[in-house]
Amino acid sequence: EVPALQAAAFATFKTWAADLKRVGVTRVEISAPWNLLEPKPGEYDLTFITDRLAVCKSLGLGMRIRINSFYNGATPPWYDGDRWRDIDGRPPAGSPTPVSFTDARFWHHYGALVTKIAAACQGEDVYLNAFIGVHAELKWSDWWSYDASTLALWRKTIQVRPAWLSDPVGDAALP
Repeated sequence: EVPALQAAAFATFKTWAADLKRVGVTRVEISAPWNLLEPKPGEYDLTFITDRLAVCKSLGLGMRIRINSFYNGATPPWYDGDRWRDIDGRPPAGSPTPVSFTDARFWHHYGALVTKIAAACQGEDVYLNAFIGVHAELKWSDWWSYDASTLALWRKTIQVRPAWLSDPVGDAALP
């Protein structure tokens, strides 16, 4: 069933890309699901991207790639890093639980994935958005996360008290 859905989604992409070209669009943005790009740790399948790039090229369109780990369970099931938590340690209500961007385990996988995508698209008219597809400030309206990795980074940061933090809060005690 999944391959049939993926084939239908690809057919829809081709139709939409051609329609966009007809109305004067010059670049198509895609949201590429992380779980399809890296189905197993360190094993990459970039056909989701390269197939869509071939369509864009055939239409004379550029492409922008954003990696999705947020919608429809796009984080691979094997991922074992920290995920967002609210101040009480619960995942965000009403949405999938995003990965923590402060967790070294995330960056280990994400850095390698972005490197593979960049190599596959080298020389093409592609913008690779070097950030994961989540807009925390709009979806949660609070501090990004209280997961273990983020809290550890916060504690380290407030000890050093960099200028970007001292300017707005001075010497105020920080939680």
